Amino acid sequence: MKPRRGRQTGAALLALVFVVVAASTYLLVLRLNAANRPYQREQQTVAGLNEAKQALIAYALSFPDLSGTLDTNAPGPGYMPCPDVDNDGSPDPKPFTSSCENILGRITRNKLGANDYTDNTGERFWYALSPNFGNVTFKHQPMNSETPGQLSVDEASDIVAVIIAPGPPTATQTGRPSSAINDYLDGENADGDNEFSSHAGNDRLVYITRQELMQVIEKRVLGDVATALKQYRQATGVYPWLDGFNPTATDYDATANTREGQLAYNEVNEVFPTQFSVSWDIRAGGDGDPYTLTPTSTMPDWNSFSPIAVDMDSVLYDLDASIVGPECKWIARDAIRCAGRAQDPDPVTLRIIVLGIPITSVTGTRHYDFDISIPSGGTPSICVYTACPGTLRNRDVNLAADPTDGFPSGTKGEVTITDSGTINSCLPFWWWCLPLNPIVFLDDGTVPAEACLTVSGICYPLVVVKGGSATNVITTATDGDMDVYETAFDLGVGDEIPSWLTENNWHKLILIAYSAGDAPDNAGPCIPAGIPACITLVGAATPTNNKHALVISAGIDLLGNRPSAAYEDYFELENSDDPGDDEFIKGEITSNDQVRVLQ
Repeated sequence: MKPRRGRQTGAALLALVFVVVAASTYLLVLRLNAANRPYQREQQTVAGLNEAKQALIAYALSFPDLSGTLDTNAPGPGYMPCPDVDNDGSPDPKPFTSSCENILGRITRNKLGANDYTDNTGERFWYALSPNFGNVTFKHQPMNSETPGQLSVDEASDIVAVIIAPGPPTATQTGRPSSAINDYLDGENADGDNEFSSHAGNDRLVYITRQELMQVIEKRVLGDVATALKQYRQATGVYPWLDGFNPTATDYDATANTREGQLAYNEVNEVFPTQFSVSWDIRAGGDGDPYTLTPTSTMPDWNSFSPIAVDMDSVLYDLDASIVGPECKWIARDAIRCAGRAQDPDPVTLRIIVLGIPITSVTGTRHYDFDISIPSGGTPSICVYTACPGTLRNRDVNLAADPTDGFPSGTKGEVTITDSGTINSCLPFWWWCLPLNPIVFLDDGTVPAEACLTVSGICYPLVVVKGGSATNVITTATDGDMDVYETAFDLGVGDEIPSWLTENNWHKLILIAYSAGDAPDNAGPCIPAGIPACITLVGAATPTNNKHALVISAGIDLLGNRPSAAYEDYFELENSDDPGDDEFIKGEITSNDQVRVLQ
């Protein structure tokens, strides 16, 4: 029996050991949890600070869209809400000024989503903003990668925003709740200047550098430029000619055969060079009979002579010519006025008939001067490049003059036909030499019996006059067409390009390149390692030599040499050497450049 009692005693001792160990473990866990609780609270605060940081960056990135509309004239990305000075949750800009009420206040919870950003004690975060980044009435411009942050933290500078968790009150912070900064923040963080510290009391902070912010915003800019270029290519089949890269330039007109450079664009009412061609085959009566023109003259005895007759077939039949020195200007987002001159490639001969008797003929060169206004609101369109019949910027337009663009009220866009030959051997009926300068007006289509000019398939009556008088109308209906084609245009601000992009000079910090196969003269689809070659992007997924087009952002100024016309002051490695070699390097390999491939 005694051995059995020993076994029972041993079991009891073992159970006691288990109890003691469990109790010790429990006490140890309690102590560890207690010791770990400050760390957990610290992590909660750090997580909240980083969440607030990302919310501010998201606000700045999406700033043009915050109105809830696709307004291309909205201010660009980069702006942040002013600090909340009176702790009501809303930003406090100074009304109708270019500054916030204060560079330091609480974080503006009403502009950053549903979260109320607080630390582990429940105190709302404080927030300082560089004065030039505020969403105020008169915003700082240009806002781009070259806009410096004006705050500093310890040894770090070029900071856009600082977010501070105040922590529990210290022995000297006895006034909470209050509006006094020093009841919440400590030392350098409470003195109201642009300098802050991560070592001040129990404050905890994070900050946003200019480079952090602009790395994100540049991605949006690259995306918007890429979208505009893709839309252009979809409409025309090619990319537009570019302007050579020179951020010091003041005009950004396209230059033929430029496939690498800056975005070429036009503002409303800015005249820009372009290209278009015209061809027609219009029979004025179609039988070769002369048509009578009544010239105007200042000669007192003009009425004693008979009108001149001209064979209109020779004037309006079978021309195909490119316009010399064409220029256009956008008179509105969806209205354009273009002018230029075409020269008939063949000499012309006009038969001059007086009183029914052939007198002489005139040989010379014929020019066709175009001055065409295309306001918005109608249905015809001008074809763009080879995508014909197409539309002008994918908009419906008509071909009648608009008084708001400089034409007198009621006039039409016109094509003036000028013959350089004149009757320079004195005729028996006149003692002066008479030039022949008929004008072809593109009328508004209200007289269907007249002959037609057709622009991209839209029929217009034809009126032939002498010296501006519209009394002599061709009344014989005729078949034929007039085509305006290969119209080249740059991307337009407020249309393909959001206006904030140029207002903030982003176009000076973006490089565009595309292959010869994607150019307006269209050498055919690019071929990797072939002719025409595609673009090579070093560091991209293989194959690296099959890219059609790309856009590159320059990033912040690392060398301090901007503005400059030198590639190396903006881009790095292959992106800056040998312009035109169709070889670039992926942005992640560089410290600053970012690259977006279009296709």
